[in-house]
Amino acid sequence: MLNNSTLIGTSCSLIPLTVFDVSSKYVNWLNNLEINRYLEVRHSRVSIETQKSFVRKVLKSSTGVIFKILTDENIFIGVVKLEIDLKTQSIEVGIMIGESNFHGKGIGSQCLELIEKFATLNNLFLLTAGVMSSNSASRNLFNKNGYVEVGTKPYLLEAPSADEYIIRFKKMLESK
Repeated sequence: MLNNSTLIGTSCSLIPLTVFDVSSKYVNWLNNLEINRYLEVRHSRVSIETQKSFVRKVLKSSTGVIFKILTDENIFIGVVKLEIDLKTQSIEVGIMIGESNFHGKGIGSQCLELIEKFATLNNLFLLTAGVMSSNSASRNLFNKNGYVEVGTKPYLLEAPSADEYIIRFKKMLESK
């Protein structure tokens, strides 16, 4: 059983997300072309019910963990989704900061620090992520937080442009 308790940082906290957190604000982020342009969800229209269904599916799975990102003022600004592979002791990381006025404020870096804390609590040592090649903000985030680019793969879904691809990142944590 994974330990997915609240993780408190200096500028934000990660709190386990529940179905009750799915609001029009959250769904509006997922339908906003500026916010979702690097997310797979951009290919469909999200409703409160479809997002609640998605959250239920993640919560019932043995491999998914989803947190809401709260600022130190207790404002819900985004979501962290993690896919856990216990066999490889790894986590696939996804971060969405839906409130654009919080972009570039260090929240992403704080989330990555808290994800490392989560990993350590759960004896997981490999963090991975996939980033669209045109997403320079996320690429910079992972690079400046010690992730290493380990390769690329073609974009399999409807790519926003012909030259779009996925950059794979990884970071190894110290095992205890």
